[in-house]
Amino acid sequence: MRAYQHLKADNDPNGNPQRLYVVYELQTMPPSEGLGYWTIVEVYDEGYAGLPQALHGMPQLPDVSIRRSDYHSRYNMAKGAGLLRYGS
Repeated sequence: MRAYQHLKADNDPNGNPQRLYVVYELQTMPPSEGLGYWTIVEVYDEGYAGLPQALHGMPQLPDVSIRRSDYHSRYNMAKGAGLLRYGS
């Protein structure tokens, strides 16, 4: 199962949006343990594109407001991990 969450920071000083869509996938443990956990599998930089087509119909978790510095940290981590996607 996959779900996404919209992380929203204030626009940068030039007015450019700084928002990310983070896609989580539920990883299940053996039934005897009865546990599961979410892993990040994709991160989309929203830019001016809005909701990426790949996320339409996917369950959405509540939006989260983040600081601009957190946006940059998450963006760079996603890029370094090869998880960053762009736009539609």
